[in-house]
Amino acid sequence: MLPKIQTILYTTDLSDNSRLAFDYAASLAECYDAELMVLHVVEPVHPNTHVLLSSSMGESEWVHLQSDYEEGLSDNLAATMGRFAANLGMTMQSAHIRDNGLLIRKGMPVEEIIAAAGDYEADIIVMGTHGYGMVKDALMGGTARRVVRRSGIPVLVVRSPEQDQ
Repeated sequence: MLPKIQTILYTTDLSDNSRLAFDYAASLAECYDAELMVLHVVEPVHPNTHVLLSSSMGESEWVHLQSDYEEGLSDNLAATMGRFAANLGMTMQSAHIRDNGLLIRKGMPVEEIIAAAGDYEADIIVMGTHGYGMVKDALMGGTARRVVRRSGIPVLVVRSPEQDQ
């Protein structure tokens, strides 16, 4: 029996490098007439960095800077997805991006990706990989590899061709 794919969770770090993974996610959505959910995860600021920046620029200025950044993320995510879709000759609607399907979560990427897949009953996760090289990836691990290990659903990991080394 062929799998039924109705919801695709595409994760992005908003880099141009993640465009190729979007191409695959949009293609799958078109082939299966599936809805596409787009997820960007904002990692928490390391406590040492928080202390350093808040003490050097002042707590209120640091809080204001973080707030401005988070407010701009939604627009940045929408603009990036619009640009990715336009590169495929599509609109966001024709790319099957669900209404309210642009998600921003705060936390650790692996946990948030797995949680979002469950929350939105995704049938597959599509994500890119930075391809830092075999040795570095083997030593440090990668978000994509940890998602593959922990996910209860299929994960399509897309590696950019220029990353082959």
